[in-house]
Amino acid sequence: MSERDLNNYGPLSLGRTVSQRDLSQNEEFNSRVQQAVKSFNRRHKKTPVEVVIGPVDTRINHKVDSPESLERMQVIYDGIVEKTLKEDYYLAKATVKGNKEVFFDYSRMSARQNPLIRGYSEKLRLMVGQKVLKQGRRATPVDYMMTALAVSQGIPYDSGNWRESNFRSPAKVLIDNKGDCDEKSLLLGMVLKDIFPKHQVKVLGVWNKAEATGHAVTLFEWPYRKSPWPTLTIHGKKFLSLETTIPSEPGHLDSRVRRALKNRDYVTLDVY
Repeated sequence: MSERDLNNYGPLSLGRTVSQRDLSQNEEFNSRVQQAVKSFNRRHKKTPVEVVIGPVDTRINHKVDSPESLERMQVIYDGIVEKTLKEDYYLAKATVKGNKEVFFDYSRMSARQNPLIRGYSEKLRLMVGQKVLKQGRRATPVDYMMTALAVSQGIPYDSGNWRESNFRSPAKVLIDNKGDCDEKSLLLGMVLKDIFPKHQVKVLGVWNKAEATGHAVTLFEWPYRKSPWPTLTIHGKKFLSLETTIPSEPGHLDSRVRRALKNRDYVTLDVY
């Protein structure tokens, strides 16, 4: 299948649109906002506004004192932001704590590329089954999970120049044989969801705006009574945290994830 055909299942890679600075440098976004301002001011000649998009924040100013005009323009501006993010497979989502941040829309991308990854997942499932059959036993959930985790961890980690590089879709991770934390976490999540369709699988994302750094891990529902590894309870269900960037056991928590869990400053997005 050519890359052109692959793009029928969603883009293979996307630009990073995760901050105010990214939006301020987006020419299409700026053009949309300015067109909206012109249209607004034509309709509200007595209470015109201006929108100043900066790398740190956006200011909506009124030339004539009119709180109502500011509120209306804010709604229009927020709609343009949402549309721009959606086009690049991003969304603004509130963390458990309530802080609104921008995250990649893992749910939407996983749904689009499921037909591409399903064959890869099936090959891995068959490989595990044949391997343990030679050992004279049947494969267990642990066999499948640990193999999928080891394969994901074995894909070389590469974040490139994070600010300037694109987000690789799951298919692109397989094509390039490299990926960063959220790229590999989404691929692992999709494989596990294919093998365990009745289990909840999520990507947990954290973002530190002050440091402009983030991290992501795969969350795999563990519905069994006992677990040899530490579990997390989210929305009343037990999950194993699966770290894809370094060789590690299920339940491993990066310091950024531990801090985010403690502060309730994280989001979870379903795979599929």
